[in-house]
Amino acid sequence: MIERLTNILWQAGVSVRNSRFDKADTYMIDELPTIKEKYFKVQADAFVISIGNISMGGVGKTPFIITLINEFLNDQNYKIAVITKGYKRKIKKNLIITNETIENYTIDEYGDEPYYVHQICQVPVAVTFKKYEGLYLLQKEINPDIVVIDDGFQHRWIERDLDIVILDEYSINQKYFPPFGRMRESLLALKRADIILIPDYLERHSRIQEFGYKFIRFNIISKYPELIVNGSETQTDKFYAFSGIANPERFINTLTNHNLKIINQKFYSDHQNYTIQDVNYLINFAKKNQCNLITTEKDYVKLIQFEGNFLAEKINLFVQKIHFNIIDKHLLYNFLNQKIKTL
Repeated sequence: MIERLTNILWQAGVSVRNSRFDKADTYMIDELPTIKEKYFKVQADAFVISIGNISMGGVGKTPFIITLINEFLNDQNYKIAVITKGYKRKIKKNLIITNETIENYTIDEYGDEPYYVHQICQVPVAVTFKKYEGLYLLQKEINPDIVVIDDGFQHRWIERDLDIVILDEYSINQKYFPPFGRMRESLLALKRADIILIPDYLERHSRIQEFGYKFIRFNIISKYPELIVNGSETQTDKFYAFSGIANPERFINTLTNHNLKIINQKFYSDHQNYTIQDVNYLINFAKKNQCNLITTEKDYVKLIQFEGNFLAEKINLFVQKIHFNIIDKHLLYNFLNQKIKTL
């Protein structure tokens, strides 16, 4: 009963919010400093692509952004930039990460995902608390052709040319909004999306057919873990797995599928800012149990600064890398080319 009432109230709030954005005035992004309304929309000179979801937690937005840029956009000579919030970073200052500014702040100040996206894609990344401020900053300083908004489906202050939503099994099957569930919006919100990405194993799910032609299939390819820090010549097949991501169970399942011998595991909070105390704990566990350490690629970005500690204590650190693979590549290519051909 309480869950049902909470759902009704949450959905009513979402409906009111969306209605206000539907009726909101639209401004050019360079007019942002003069806007006084709470609900408004800004339009960029650039082509704007939003990547989002309808539930809280990780569904693979960052890996997809990397695939989108590196495999579908970067070979067409567009000037591309990304906007992201930089969740749990240590400062609130609005920043743009470029090759020229990368040394000005630490990973913890930029945020792990913005830093990671910049390093892998080699494109400017605006890190701002309010995403429309990131768009304003990018247009003033970078003037990109294409802007990709990370986690942008509910950020309706920015007009977008293309809305891409990633679904997972949780989003399709879950019925509850907070505090009893993690849904942000109902499945009906998918009507706003231009493209919906679904895992290939959900292709025949009964709810999928409701949205017709919009679906493009993907799968996550997990390579065998790579030895990144080679601290010890002593060989062992035992691993201690740790991570600070939204869905650590997927990480563990991947390791299990590789038939790794996981003797224990530790889950930190999402976007964990690793400290020397954390690193010492991991090192001491590995020494005591004579095992390797293994983590995700996103976690490793924050551990690079401690590489010398692992080497000094003769600890091997492995990293599990994943690839967001678009199965229906031709569909996404064709859709993007039709939408962006005016640039």
